[in-house]
Amino acid sequence: MVRTLPAFTALLSVAALATLAPAAHAGPTKAPVIGGAPAAAGKWPDIVAIYSVYPGNGSTIPDVVVRACTGTLIAPTVVLTAAHCLFDEDGNIDKPVKVIIGATVAPCDDDPEDPCSTAVSNGEEIAVKQAIPHPSYGTAAGNRDLGLLVLERASTKTPRIIGSDWVTAEIKDTARIAIAGWGSLDSDASEYVPELQEAYTTITDAACASDPHGCQPELRPGGEFIAGGGGIDTCPGDSGGPVYLEVGDETYVIGVTSRGFNDGPIDVYCKDGGIYTRADSDIAWIESSTGVTLTKPPAAEGEDDGGCCQTSEGLPIGSLLPLALGALGLALPRRRRSRA
Repeated sequence: MVRTLPAFTALLSVAALATLAPAAHAGPTKAPVIGGAPAAAGKWPDIVAIYSVYPGNGSTIPDVVVRACTGTLIAPTVVLTAAHCLFDEDGNIDKPVKVIIGATVAPCDDDPEDPCSTAVSNGEEIAVKQAIPHPSYGTAAGNRDLGLLVLERASTKTPRIIGSDWVTAEIKDTARIAIAGWGSLDSDASEYVPELQEAYTTITDAACASDPHGCQPELRPGGEFIAGGGGIDTCPGDSGGPVYLEVGDETYVIGVTSRGFNDGPIDVYCKDGGIYTRADSDIAWIESSTGVTLTKPPAAEGEDDGGCCQTSEGLPIGSLLPLALGALGLALPRRRRSRA
């Protein structure tokens, strides 16, 4: 299942989903997301709340702008997210209308009567110019769940560097990671809050070798990984959001929240872990599609003697985060997109 919100807000429990149907919202005093907690103000300045239009019926029910997915600012005008966040229920490209970057609090929608629609805190709102899903998404040629948003203007927030080159050696089993987003707080993906949530967990299958869970053999090696579980997971609304890995003095984005397991319980969207697309799996496509040259990780110190960097096992917990469409011709598992 993809991790957009079944209602329309996929947030952190930490395993994301993707569907478009309205969801109930919890008040601001609701307990923290599954396995996580509210993030401190300014902790993740590159995280992005993505808003799309949820259509009404043209008469009695108006259109609503809803917080549908999460993303990461990787260049001043480019947001990295999941491809499934960029399609409507009929499989047509559905460009989000705006993003809010670096917010501690981001409203669930623009309905003034919704208690989840509070004022934005610390965020920068920018309109979306273009939505670009990966060309392989929904095909048999890799089905890579990556998407890009090109913004109408440059953000003033600092972009996050993708963990590529030598950093990829640290993307391994047991590596400690952080997941974050505005996804659901409960395992059945029904409760959402405006506060950004974060959690800490580990990579459990860096090669995504479990075909029963829904890993895609054509993307191995280096295309996907599995993380979370034991009550720490992303949920609907968290789709497209970041997986962070700290190496030495730097924190990189290494993954994009994609979906839950194929073989998980039908009525439980999150808690057992999920599948994440490697952020570095097609950097050439990102750069060619946007015309932007991404900042690469700085040269590792001590490369010659093998003493490169702090191991992921040594990461401080305070630096890590917790963690809609169906198949466009392929049956993608429980996506983590939401409709708050």
